[in-house]
Parts: sequence; C-alpha cells; structure tokens
Amino acid sequence: MFQCFIVKWDNGEKEQMSPWDFEPIDTDRLTDEENGSVTKIVSRLKRKPLQRLPDEEGGSVDITSQEQMNMMYLPEPHEWWEYGQDHDCDRIARGFARIMELKIAESFVQPVDLNLYPSYAMVVEYPIDLGTIKARVQNRFYRRLDAIKFDIRFIEINAHKFNEPSSRIVKQAKCVVDLCLRFIK
Repeated sequence: MFQCFIVKWDNGEKEQMSPWDFEPIDTDRLTDEENGSVTKIVSRLKRKPLQRLPDEEGGSVDITSQEQMNMMYLPEPHEWWEYGQDHDCDRIARGFARIMELKIAESFVQPVDLNLYPSYAMVVEYPIDLGTIKARVQNRFYRRLDAIKFDIRFIEINAHKFNEPSSRIVKQAKCVVDLCLRFIK
C-alpha cells in the first residue's frame, strides 16, 4: 500500500502517494458536475469524500469553520491547571514579565547575541530565552504546560553547555529556571 498511487498535481508534476496521504472530499460542497466525477473516483477508492474541488486548476477552496475547528488542538483536562489554557497562559506571561525584570535574569531575557558569542550557535542546538518563551505563552504556542517547562529547562541546559560549570551565569541560570518552574506550579 505504501506509495501505491501516482498523483498528477496542477503544475504537472507527478508524485507517488499512500492512501493515508489523502483527504476525503466533502460531496456536500461540490457542484453537480464535480460530484459526478468525484463519485466515480471515490467508488473506485471506496472512500467517503471530504473537501470541495477548486473552481480552476491551481485554485484553492476556503475551509469551513467546522473544518477549522476539527483541525485545532484541544488540550486534555490534565494538560493545564483547573482554569484552563487561557487563564494559565495569561498568569504565566505576567509572572515571566516580572521575573524578567530581576537583575539575575537579565542574561536570559533575550536571545544570545551571536555577534558577541559567534560560537554559541555551533555549541547550542536549541537556543531559547525568557523573551521567546513569554511571547510563545502569550501567543498560545504551547499546547500543554509541560512544553513550557521543557523550554524553561533548556535555559539552564544551554548555560551549562556553553559556559564553565562553576561560572556565575550557570548559577544564575539555575536560579532563574528554578524560579520560573516554581512560579508555573
């Protein structure tokens, strides 16, 4: 079944695809002419259709609000505290803003300046900082609380990786990370 179909795209390119790569077409959104063509194809594939065809080759079709809702991630109750994602994100963003004002956190407020530390990008695979995390929290980037904690921990991991283990910045990173994790709880 793997890549058993050959698909010809609107631009003329051909690609091998597997059955699980396809989205069914919604026959309720088709014109009568499209519906006839699709019914023949669908009966051969023995699949129920889901999405309207575009009016012209290379065109597109807007998704319905229901289709958009079906694609959105809905957090499980255990992934956030009892008041939910929006409440927690607002609270965490406000808390991080306060933490970022502390002198001990100033080295972790924004991305490391690669002009000052050019080798940082070669040593640290996942650069992260409080400003980026706070922006992600505000934009609801994180699907669960554990993902925020994951990024926070990388501040300390990166400090250890790039600096001497007993250096001041490593100790500050540990303190800031502990403070952020404690605040999240």
